[in-house]
Amino acid sequence: MSVAPVENTIATGQPLRKIWIALPFVFLLWAGLHTPFLVLDFWWHLKLGEVIVTTQSIPSTDLFSFTAEGRPFIAQNWLAEVLLFLFYRVAGLEGLVIAGTALVLATLFLIHRISRRDVSDVRVVAVADLLVVVGLMLCSNLRTQLFSFLFFAIAYWALDDFHRGRWKKLAVLPPLMLLWVNMHGAFVLGLLLFVVYLIAVSLPAFVAGMVRETRDLLLRGTMLLLLTALATLANPSGWRVYEYVAEVSRDPASRTYVQEWQPPRIDEPEMLMAVFGPAVLVLVAIVVSRRRPPAIEVLLVLMFLAFALNSRRNAIWFSIIAGPIFARQLAQYPWGRLGARFRSSAVPSANSRRMLNAAIVAVLAALSAVFSPWVYPHLGNEKLGTSLLDKRTPVAAVDFIESHGLFGRLFHPQIYGDYLIWRLWPRQKTFIDGRVHLFPAEIADGYIQAMNAMEWERWFDRWQIERVLLSKDEPDARALLMEVGESPSWELLFEDNRSALFARRR
Repeated sequence: MSVAPVENTIATGQPLRKIWIALPFVFLLWAGLHTPFLVLDFWWHLKLGEVIVTTQSIPSTDLFSFTAEGRPFIAQNWLAEVLLFLFYRVAGLEGLVIAGTALVLATLFLIHRISRRDVSDVRVVAVADLLVVVGLMLCSNLRTQLFSFLFFAIAYWALDDFHRGRWKKLAVLPPLMLLWVNMHGAFVLGLLLFVVYLIAVSLPAFVAGMVRETRDLLLRGTMLLLLTALATLANPSGWRVYEYVAEVSRDPASRTYVQEWQPPRIDEPEMLMAVFGPAVLVLVAIVVSRRRPPAIEVLLVLMFLAFALNSRRNAIWFSIIAGPIFARQLAQYPWGRLGARFRSSAVPSANSRRMLNAAIVAVLAALSAVFSPWVYPHLGNEKLGTSLLDKRTPVAAVDFIESHGLFGRLFHPQIYGDYLIWRLWPRQKTFIDGRVHLFPAEIADGYIQAMNAMEWERWFDRWQIERVLLSKDEPDARALLMEVGESPSWELLFEDNRSALFARRR
């Protein structure tokens, strides 16, 4: 179906159709610019990028912790980590904010283009885009997974074209996979998507008894799929990268202790907005719309919804998949006639519409400037944010450790581990950090017991802990914070409103 051209609304003063298109992108822009660097699962990636660049080698064992030191470690995200560090070295943290925001905006743009292939009403596309925006906003913090969002959208864009009988864009998949496999473990979803689309394209011809056409489709498609799969072997670990992805996704410690690996709950506002609410909207649209969706769309919605219900971190893939499908179903309703019922009989002049358009654009541009990483950290307003860093980041405590040379066996919350790696490695190694799958089960179980003030003195003696850095922001650490503070065996070295540092009395 051809797409109707969109009017140049700013120039002609037509109703604010381009503003409809722009709004989801503006919301996502603001979210990306204003999302701080999380204390967990960013900083160790940046440090590993620095290690790879400075040593010109990719580590194969753990360097960063004293509890898993020397254990085999696959740096599967190495290329993304190198790019992040190089960009940081050139543009600083502010530049990284812009880079991360550009990645999520590019992802939304591709999903928007898929929706516009069949839907000419920009209001419908804008509503569907907002469904995608919610998922992207909740995941817009800078991590290596942002590259996967963009690559997944590219694969979706190419395979949607393939489903329409056009093969040309499939040529992008092998080189795409060559990059993807060296940036993030979600590359396997690209292969899965290819398999699903290949079956969906071939099956109708087979059912219709077109044996020759089915054979040609499968032969040509399978060759491209094999070429794409072979590209995934072009990584430092070869075929073992699949073992690594399976190990991380099945890791018992991650499934037990890491929240994003656990199934979403409907009583969580974020998951209600990102998974359960959109799922209801999309499924209702599929059932009641006059358009009968192709089997491939129903299969994709159900498959990625099941994936999202398996763990919180998978919600984003459902958002990306569901956006264009929701737009196609929504477009079957007569929104034009509905809007006409509420349209005023007094039509504003063309000049008035131009002025209104220009005013809206000016306000959006001004707010975007305020939310930029060069402005909002200096506003001194807690509601707008005062730092590029997560408010839980123990900056002052780490400054104290560094300035006093207090390096050694340190026990700390897992969320502190990544920032400690960035700031203090190699002089200070972590007890545990964002790479939960890397640590022995004994360490993970003992860590949970100690954090819950269960036999913590025995654990600290066993691990030969010299200092303890605890967070005041984490409810789970309050009991341990109180017991260590009251123990005659430990003395307080540093304290602020965010954390406290203790040392063993000698």
